[in-house]
Amino acid sequence: MNRVSNALHPRDFQAAKVRLLAISSRTTSIALIAALSLAACGGSPSESDVRAALIKQLDASQEQTRQIAGKNAFMDSLADEQRNGISQLKLVGCKSDGEKSYLCDIAGKAGAMQLRMLKGPDGWIAAEAGKG
Repeated sequence: MNRVSNALHPRDFQAAKVRLLAISSRTTSIALIAALSLAACGGSPSESDVRAALIKQLDASQEQTRQIAGKNAFMDSLADEQRNGISQLKLVGCKSDGEKSYLCDIAGKAGAMQLRMLKGPDGWIAAEAGKG
């Protein structure tokens, strides 16, 4: 048999396939670890982070209102309108404003505004840009 015939032998092909899978598996593991490490490092908030922080505040405010005034259809409809507005927000960009703080420009139906996004132990928190 010549070299080409030996290289194509099913036993050799299977061994090469196993080696390739092992290398591919290690490469995938390394890439996954690197991606998780970068995600843990943080960075500026995404558009979904901004929306989630605003929805969290809206939900807390709605719950406080219900505790004071009880369930109110009018207040619920206002909250639904605000949720709709939040879902349509677009993140223009964020710039670092401290170790765990970013000033973010957002645009929506009502116009543009700036929020301060703070990285807390339970996720992102939205605050007025003039306050920290």
